[in-house]
Amino acid sequence: MSGVVDGTTAVAEETPPMPPRGRGASRDVWVGAAVAAAVALFAGAAPLGDVVGISAVAVAAAIVGVLGWRTPAVRAPLFLAFALRTVAALTQAYVTTLPGSGLDAVGFEAYGWAWSRDGWRGLQDAFKTGAMLYSWVIAVLYWITTRSPLLIQMVNVLLGTLVVYNVFRIARLLWGEGPARRAAWIAAWFPTLVLFSAITLRELMVGYPLTLGALWVVRWRQSGRVGWLAGVLGAFGIAIAFHTAMLGAMAYLVVAVILWAGRALARGEAATSLRAIVGLTGVVGLLAFVILTGWGGTDPRWWLIMLASLDPVRGQQAGGWLDRTDYLRTMVTETPIDLLWQLPIRTVFFLYMPFPWFVRAVVDLVGLVDAGLYAWLSYHLVRGFRNVWRMPAAREVFFLASAVTLLFALVVSNYGTAIRHRGKIAPLLIAVAASAFHRPPRGSQLVGDPTAAP
Repeated sequence: MSGVVDGTTAVAEETPPMPPRGRGASRDVWVGAAVAAAVALFAGAAPLGDVVGISAVAVAAAIVGVLGWRTPAVRAPLFLAFALRTVAALTQAYVTTLPGSGLDAVGFEAYGWAWSRDGWRGLQDAFKTGAMLYSWVIAVLYWITTRSPLLIQMVNVLLGTLVVYNVFRIARLLWGEGPARRAAWIAAWFPTLVLFSAITLRELMVGYPLTLGALWVVRWRQSGRVGWLAGVLGAFGIAIAFHTAMLGAMAYLVVAVILWAGRALARGEAATSLRAIVGLTGVVGLLAFVILTGWGGTDPRWWLIMLASLDPVRGQQAGGWLDRTDYLRTMVTETPIDLLWQLPIRTVFFLYMPFPWFVRAVVDLVGLVDAGLYAWLSYHLVRGFRNVWRMPAAREVFFLASAVTLLFALVVSNYGTAIRHRGKIAPLLIAVAASAFHRPPRGSQLVGDPTAAP
């Protein structure tokens, strides 16, 4: 209570009431015991694989919860992204088969289970980079725990949610918090990003390190520090290990670092020139390692054949001629000149197939919606391209996405495959196009936040 004594105000401190004891505390104990009993009953009655899978859901939820708690600005889209992907994964595990989880998804999981039963020595013998590295990762997880497809799906769910988080971080560095939140919402809802986060395919094993590398590209371009460049090399090296086409990212990086070194030398900046030379040495060294060792599953002789002819490219193009979803059967790359005029056409088909007049079945409508979203992203990218071009770090992410897109477009000739591969690029396109998702007040301009926590 308070009162006035000698003209001054005195406030008496009161001891807060003690929480009631007895029935309330007893109820909490009983609730806790009931929850523990339910968990124990589930663990005892459910198959071990289901227990491991549900435990993975809990662990992933805890990780996403911590990220959301630490970054309030992205909390809602991050939680939505996790919820959508988890529901899709549980649907795939217990209700019905999702689109895209056909032979490839079944094969990856089956090989992983078979290898896991061979013991640690068998796992060592089975290790190889390329597509089957994903099966090897599955095998290691199964060897540690037990066979649980939901566990593998939840790894993808977590990585898919972290991709949304990376989209927010990239866009915040480039454009500020408002556009970054909108970019995160779009990435959270993006249908194919949700789908490929919920099934046993290697898409997130490639897509997550690609977005992480893009984030560190922005950090490197804004700070000029070689340490960020080392992180980019590590991220791209992991992406290449799962898919050789990520060499498009390395090709971009070689050009970017050469230009960085050239600018530094031209300006006579000794310290920056030294850092650029160190960075260039690291990039060239990793590229040589990938080519000479077959990292990513490509035989080193493949590169010699590529120098002599374009047979490997033609083989990849023909490999997509499977059914009614293929395209450009008559467009075969015979000479280097063909690359110049075919690449723009192939890029349009890669990003926007199926066109409306190609729709022949209900399943094609899924592809049509996906293609429509890329057309929408392209519109916003063009609309905000002046902002992109004025910001060096945004240009770097755009060039990175373009390099990966061009390499995929060159070898893909089936829109079912295109949907999978362009999903790896969608997060980068969303982050770069984010400048057009937000209209700043009149007279102001978009400003990124280079001091945001990495």
